[in-house]
Amino acid sequence: MKANVAYEVFKALSDEEKGHFMTLVQDDEFNLRTVVQKEKRTKKVLITKQEAIDLLLKTVFSKPQKQKS
Repeated sequence: MKANVAYEVFKALSDEEKGHFMTLVQDDEFNLRTVVQKEKRTKKVLITKQEAIDLLLKTVFSKPQKQKS
């Protein structure tokens, strides 16, 4: 469920139900935890850009070699 939908449902509740809902939310352990974004890892560079270009030119963009039969 999207947050906007949940909010609209909350607004539609009676005042008594809103109070009960707020009590439930405040008592809920999950909502009391702080959401922390995970650190993004930097990827280890395996080869340089120039090495990649050279490899592509050598393997992909070269003429196929004739095989002896």
